[in-house]
Amino acid sequence: MDDLTAHATIAFLTPLACALLVYPLAKRLRRDWVTLLIAAVFLAFVAMVLKELGDSQVSRNDIFADLSGLFFGTAVLAGLFGTSNAAMEKILRVSAVPSRGSPFGISPDGKGTTRREMSLREVLFLALKLAHFGVQFYQRAARRMQGHRARQLCLELARMEMRQAARLSDMLETWLPRPVRPSLVEWTQWFIERHDLYVRRFSSDASEADVLKYAIGCAEKMKRFYRHFRNAFPELWKRSHLEELVQAEEEHRHRLELLLAELRQR
Repeated sequence: MDDLTAHATIAFLTPLACALLVYPLAKRLRRDWVTLLIAAVFLAFVAMVLKELGDSQVSRNDIFADLSGLFFGTAVLAGLFGTSNAAMEKILRVSAVPSRGSPFGISPDGKGTTRREMSLREVLFLALKLAHFGVQFYQRAARRMQGHRARQLCLELARMEMRQAARLSDMLETWLPRPVRPSLVEWTQWFIERHDLYVRRFSSDASEADVLKYAIGCAEKMKRFYRHFRNAFPELWKRSHLEELVQAEEEHRHRLELLLAELRQR
């Protein structure tokens, strides 16, 4: 390897190494990938300048090789972090096909086609939005409940949804945040309304049992949804996240069913 190639190779690898060094801090501070890219390139440039200052013999060709390597290293980083980069999409997305007979296969185009693919990030984004809807629903339900225990349970479920939302938000931010596509926001809203998940407004004459039955149905639907996608992800860590969501919905359903049984015994 000649001297110019060595200069270019080192300069190319420097921003990649700086990104690895800065990543833990960017993650802790919850900065986006653009901030990480700028910080990595700045540190790489500083390192390159210090290297050249420490070299007694620096030619124009050496400086050109350094700048070329830095440029291509920056381009690779931008490609890795960019939202449209195919390599990142392969890491964050795998085919996740709902099981046969799943009630979640109708797409918003109204033609009966199937949304056959969701990334783990998209599933967690949907779960986050549902947790927000769940908080509002259980708070409304608590105001309708006449019994003290029923009110306390609804408030506890609302707090559980709050904790779930905070945890999901933190999970999403452990990957460097990427812009949410408007189509995903639109699809998520369609999905929630289409499957009547925590959005129903009950009339004044609705009974406590009606509210609890609806909440049980929502928890069951979401448990099935997460379960349909759980085994579609080949990576164990992705399946474990889906399993946690399945278990959370199962706990909600179980506690609501116990309360409904108590109401029926009155």
